[in-house]
Amino acid sequence: GSEMCIRDSGMFNLSAGFSSLAYSRIRSRLSPEAIFALIFVFAGVGFVMTSQATTFTGTLAAMAVGGFSVGAFIPNATLAIISRASMNVRGRALGAMTTLFYLGQFASPFYSVPLATQSSVGNAFYVTGLCGVALGIGFAIYAFIDRKRARLV
Repeated sequence: GSEMCIRDSGMFNLSAGFSSLAYSRIRSRLSPEAIFALIFVFAGVGFVMTSQATTFTGTLAAMAVGGFSVGAFIPNATLAIISRASMNVRGRALGAMTTLFYLGQFASPFYSVPLATQSSVGNAFYVTGLCGVALGIGFAIYAFIDRKRARLV
């Protein structure tokens, strides 16, 4: 019921908070691209876990995994933008990131509702999770290539 949703959201937010707090430690070891790889893989795995969860404990575990991705996304995206944008466009770039983040949340039902209607809500989470994992693998490949290229220079 609604109590389960409240607890699930709480686990998601708790996990997001912990990953935000741990971000500086993660960033000291990994590039922003490698962190994006982790973020999208964790998000994808969290979505797949959500699609397969049949118990309250399974749902909590899925929320903990998925929450990590959101907590690390905001500081990583912000740092990536700040470190690459010149001072005169930094504010607009951060505003654009925030706008796109919320527009993505707004637009997600245009993708997920037809998918869920054609199959199931669980399948919508599953397909979205696979897309997240694929995106994470893409970032991992990019981070690996970029790291090798940096060594050669």
